Amino acid sequence: MLQVHREGDRYAIWRFFDDGAFRYWYVNFEAPFVRRDGAFDTDDHGLDLIIHPDGSTEWKDVEHLNRMRRTNRMTTDQILDVLEAAEQVTELISGGDPWWLRWDGWHPGDPPR
Repeated sequence: MLQVHREGDRYAIWRFFDDGAFRYWYVNFEAPFVRRDGAFDTDDHGLDLIIHPDGSTEWKDVEHLNRMRRTNRMTTDQILDVLEAAEQVTELISGGDPWWLRWDGWHPGDPPR
């Protein structure tokens, strides 16, 4: 798996493989990362989107948003931020210009870019 994070984004893009073959893109909605010495911190926001090779999408764990709000794991404002990020991602996909496609040719074992 390849994980790509961009500064300020409320999501990360993961590229999944199965026995070296591309399986799907995975959008993990999360807090913008914070850099640390040799690492970074973020916080998973429970909503995910799978983008299949044919371009179809599948929302995952939508019910987690309600549970996270009920248990005070996230505020209403944080959930609204997640939904805004989800809208931005779906607009990128529907507009045919997702920035993460520049990683489309990457495979496990490739040197870092």
